[in-house]
Amino acid sequence: MENERNSEEWQKARDSANKATMASSQALQNDALTRVESDEALDSETGESEKKTRSD
Repeated sequence: MENERNSEEWQKARDSANKATMASSQALQNDALTRVESDEALDSETGESEKKTRSD
């Protein structure tokens, strides 16, 4: 079993999965940052200082 996990094929699959996880994580972070920036822009336009809670 240990030899299988050290095989080149296994390492490639693991690296690919790690890259996909990192890309997904980065996309979620970017989405969250965009939402925060969007809320802040709305607040500055309306003069509201109270942060809104999103339900989505």
